[in-house]
Amino acid sequence: MVLEVGIGFLYEGMKEEERKIVEELYAAGAIQVLISTYILSWELNIHAFLVMILDNQRYDGSEKRYIDYTIPDMLQMIGRAKDR
Repeated sequence: MVLEVGIGFLYEGMKEEERKIVEELYAAGAIQVLISTYILSWELNIHAFLVMILDNQRYDGSEKRYIDYTIPDMLQMIGRAKDR
């Protein structure tokens, strides 16, 4: 399990109690790396020393094509980086 080595994952399909556990472990410092989907950047109230954005596009099924993240989405993700 990746939690044992200090890595946590957050995504939309997680159960609420699992998500709370991962967030609490990260806040306590037990998890040093937290990987999240871009949508959750609007819901999370946690900060990181470093934020890495691995792509600037997402697939939109209704348009059947990849679309760029909006500027507010990018700023929200970048804004998660704060000095600890």
